[in-house]
Amino acid sequence: ALVEALSTEDHLQPQLTATPPVSLAPAGKPGELRLGPNLSYRPMLERAAARTGLDPALLAAIVDAEAARRADGSWDPASRNPRSSAAGLGQFITSTWLGEARRPGSWLADQARARGWVAPGGGISRNSEAQLLALRFDPEASIQATADHAAANLKRLRAAGVQVHALQDQARAAYLA
Repeated sequence: ALVEALSTEDHLQPQLTATPPVSLAPAGKPGELRLGPNLSYRPMLERAAARTGLDPALLAAIVDAEAARRADGSWDPASRNPRSSAAGLGQFITSTWLGEARRPGSWLADQARARGWVAPGGGISRNSEAQLLALRFDPEASIQATADHAAANLKRLRAAGVQVHALQDQARAAYLA
């Protein structure tokens, strides 16, 4: 029911495995991220998590569910879905990415405004859409946008009365939303 209620915008029915590939309860120190071949993304995940208040493991789980993998198992920031406009580590479709660029307070909106890509009224400036969409392939931009999108989705769910507490449940709810 949650998937049906939340997927009306893009008509996607995401499927999650019972256990996320990225551990949300790693052995060792609390907060430790076990990213394997994706260790280079750790600073980006931590910056996005610190900015949005989300756990870096939650963000890693979402990226792990979305991103294509290279032969060594690392996430491929240049990935594209051949059946849609989805691209980058967060597999953002064109309309969602442009929406994030227009949403006040998002990292992507701040970047787009700083580069002169978004007009004061919120519209994408002429001839800037291609440059803005190309940012989906920048790992930092994709992870930051994933964090903002997940945080907004969780906020929307809380406003609708959906309570999710455990980290694994938050990751699933943010991903499905």
